Amino acid sequence: MKRVRDRRIRVLAWVCVFSLLCTLAAWAAESAVASSMQLMKTEGSVSISDGEGKAVSLFEKMRLHSGYQMKTEESSYAWINLDSSKLIKMDAASTVAIQKSGKQLEVRLDAGGLFFNVSEPLAEDETLNIRVSTMIVGVRGTSGWVRVVDPWTTQVYILDGTVQCSVTDPVTGQSKTEPVKGGEMVSCVVYPQEKQGDKCDILRQSFTGEDIAGFILTDVVPDGPLCDKIYESSGIDLRHFKGNPLEKLRQEQAAVREKLADILRQAAGQDNQIATKPVWANPGSGQGSASLPESVSSREEIDPWENTSAEDSSEGTSGGGSGNSSASGGSSSGSSSSGNSTPGSSSSGSSSSGSSSSGGSSSDSSSSGSSSSGSSTPEETASTTLTMPVTAAEIQAALNSHDEVTIQNP
Repeated sequence: MKRVRDRRIRVLAWVCVFSLLCTLAAWAAESAVASSMQLMKTEGSVSISDGEGKAVSLFEKMRLHSGYQMKTEESSYAWINLDSSKLIKMDAASTVAIQKSGKQLEVRLDAGGLFFNVSEPLAEDETLNIRVSTMIVGVRGTSGWVRVVDPWTTQVYILDGTVQCSVTDPVTGQSKTEPVKGGEMVSCVVYPQEKQGDKCDILRQSFTGEDIAGFILTDVVPDGPLCDKIYESSGIDLRHFKGNPLEKLRQEQAAVREKLADILRQAAGQDNQIATKPVWANPGSGQGSASLPESVSSREEIDPWENTSAEDSSEGTSGGGSGNSSASGGSSSGSSSSGNSTPGSSSSGSSSSGSSSSGGSSSDSSSSGSSSSGSSTPEETASTTLTMPVTAAEIQAALNSHDEVTIQNP
């Protein structure tokens, strides 16, 4: 029994040693991958999350692990060393994720743009791919940049060397692959499915130093050896660049800010003009129908206001009776005190609520049975303004007593 027990102890000891060695090997491999990928520096507002989407504290020269995702905001940039010979720089308003397995490296560009510079050719067993949703660039020893125009168009500029570009239509699976050399720019395009013929294409043209973005010039122009390589490969001479790269970058940033401000102003203008004309007819005003607000292009856009319940409508009536609401041809009717409407039976001054309209003409309603005694006509003023959020009952009440109602954001 003692001999068997000693043998079991030895087996368990060997299992523990083997497990520990495997754990150390995996840790060493992960450390090697992480140590080769570093966030060298940042400018402006940059955020990092891990493979599970959790925020990671950021500091210069921090190690980056496979699965990390980085995001830059407006006028913000990030420099990443994939290893000692591979550098990428993220443009402003860009999102990038990195994946690495052994010597296989992939950079996924989800939005914006990035500059890449591989100073030494890759070994035969190494790969570096820059992937967008519909395109992939195989880089082996070159510099250039990639820019996402929209989900179906990506532009690739090559400063020196040669890369392989592939574009794929995700619906049909059609794919095209072509080499792109220094001095060339290609647009990798996926066409709409209704287009006849090819569903994707690679469109080629040349570019000059004037076409190079400011965020790239600020890094390339001071690098003499890189400028020499670019000139030898593409003929683009940045060795004596005329102009100030930093000034060009600032001009581009100002143009982006102005464009963003225009978009925000347009959005604010639309939000503040939700309704500038009455949606319902005004009781006693002689207007049996009302046109749609200028900022609304179809009736469906205002259905949440128009489809009010009897409870909401009853709040805008006088006399306390049970109210019924009907709409025809884009107009809305008030409710009578007894719930029954008789066209043309009496004047609107004797009714306890608004009138029913159809196709732009109004009909008066009389009170029958036992309900309110006497008549009431809401006092009308020119206009009023409601501030969101408002209920349908509040809108109805305002329309009952005003010629014009404007709804605005707080």
